[in-house]
Amino acid sequence: MKNQSKERWAFTLIELSVVIAIVAILAAMCLTALARPKPRAQRAGCANNLKQQGIAFATWAMNQNDAYPMSVPTARGGPPNQTQIMAGTPAGSAYYLYQIFGVMSNEVSSARLLACPADLDTVVHSNLLIVLNATRNVEVPGSGIPVQYSLADVNCSYFVGLDADDNYPSMLLCGDRNIYGSAALDTLLNTTINNGYGDANHPGSGAGSPAMVVMGTNFAANAVSPAWTGKIHQNQGNVLLCDGSVQQLTSPRLRTQLVNSGDTTAVPGPNALLFP
Repeated sequence: MKNQSKERWAFTLIELSVVIAIVAILAAMCLTALARPKPRAQRAGCANNLKQQGIAFATWAMNQNDAYPMSVPTARGGPPNQTQIMAGTPAGSAYYLYQIFGVMSNEVSSARLLACPADLDTVVHSNLLIVLNATRNVEVPGSGIPVQYSLADVNCSYFVGLDADDNYPSMLLCGDRNIYGSAALDTLLNTTINNGYGDANHPGSGAGSPAMVVMGTNFAANAVSPAWTGKIHQNQGNVLLCDGSVQQLTSPRLRTQLVNSGDTTAVPGPNALLFP
C-alpha cells in the first residue's frame, strides 16, 4: 500500500506581511472616513439648524407685531442691548448678536442650533442665557450650583440681517458667517482674512472680532465678492430668508440673492449683516 502525500500550500512570510499591510491600510482608510462627518451631512445639518431658527423667528414675531428681535425694544421683550444692536455701527451692533437668539429661548429648542456642524471655531453652548453688556461667556448671577455661563457670539455660527423684515420675503434673515467682501469690495477677494472666516470672527479667538457689514444690492459685472470662503461648506453656504425658506447658495447666487432682496434701507445701508 502506497502512502499518498497531499500537497500543502501556505503563505510565505513575505506574502503574509503584504496581506497584513494591505488590511492595515484599508482599515485606516475606513476608520478615517467614518470618524470624519461627510461635508454633505454637515451641510444638511446646518440647513436643518437654519430651518428650526426660521420657525423660532416666525413664532416669536407673532407676539411682537411681526417684528424680529433685533428691532424690538428691550422694554417690550427685545434684547438687553437692543439699542446698540440697532445702532448700525460696524462693531457695536454685532457684539450683541447672540442676544437676538437668546430672547427667543422659548422658541429655540437648544443652543446647539446656533452652531453649524462644519464650523470648527464655534463652541457649542449649553444654554441660551443672556446678560446685559456681556460680550463673552460670563457667570450668570443667581444661576445656582453648578454655576451657569451666559451665551456669547463665540457660540454662534450664523450672521443675522440687521433690518430683516418679513414684508420683504427675499431678504437674508440668517446664514453661514463665512462671507468675505461687500459692494464696496466687489473686485477684491481675500479668503484668508480672519483665519478664513471672512468679514468677522469670534471675539477672543485671536483672528478678528464681530462686525456689521453692508453687503449692498449693486455689484459690478466683474464682481467676485461678496463670496463664501472655503472655511465651512467648500466655498458655498446656507441662508435663511425672511419667507422661512433655507437656500443653499454658491457665491454668484449669493450676490444675486442680495440684488433681489428688495432691501431699501438707507442707514446703515441695504443688506446690513451682523457677523459674530
